[in-house]
Amino acid sequence: MKRSALYLLISSFSVSAFSTPETAQHPESRANAASSTQQGSTLLPQSTDAFSWLRDDSRQSEKVRHFLTEHNQQAARFLTKQTALQQQLLNEWQNNAPQKAEKPWLIRGDVKYRFETRDNSRVLVEQPIHQAAEDSKERIVFNLTQRAAQSDYYSLGSWLLSPNKRFIAVTEDVRGDRNYTVTVIDTHTQQAYALSIM
Repeated sequence: MKRSALYLLISSFSVSAFSTPETAQHPESRANAASSTQQGSTLLPQSTDAFSWLRDDSRQSEKVRHFLTEHNQQAARFLTKQTALQQQLLNEWQNNAPQKAEKPWLIRGDVKYRFETRDNSRVLVEQPIHQAAEDSKERIVFNLTQRAAQSDYYSLGSWLLSPNKRFIAVTEDVRGDRNYTVTVIDTHTQQAYALSIM
C-alpha cells in the first residue's frame, strides 16, 4: 500500500507538473528546437535542448521569472489535490518509525556512563556499578539538550571526563562545517571554558 501510494503521488506529479503541453509549446522552446535541428551535424545524432533559454546566470530575466512562476503555481495547484495522500503517507512513516534502544553502558573504573532521555532531554548519566554502596548515587554529568539549545546548529563529537570526574571535555560543531572545537565544562557548576587550539 505504501509503495503504491508513493508511486502514484510521484508519477502523477512528474507527468502533470513537468511534461505539460504548455512547456513543450512555449515559443522559446520551439525556436530552440528548430535552431538545434538546423545546425545539427549529419555525422552525429541530432540533439535538441528546448529549455536552454531558461538558463539565466544573472537572475534578471523577466521572461524566465514569469515562466518559472507559472509552473510553480501549477505545481502548487496540483499538490493541493494530493494533500490527503501526503498526510496518509506522512502518518504511515511516523507510525512505522523504529524505536531505538538505549546504547550499552560505557564502563570506566567503578562507574558506568551512557546517554539517556530524561524529561525530554538527552543527558549523560553516571551510575556506580555497585549500587549497594552507601555513598553511591546516580548523577547527570552533561545535559546535551541544554547545550544544543545555545546554538542554531549543534553536533556533539566526543567527550572525555577528567580523572577526578569533575570536568568533562567535549568536542562540538556549532556551525555545521564539521569544524569541532573543544570545550571543558565543570560538572558541578556547569561553567564552560572554550579551548583555543593553536
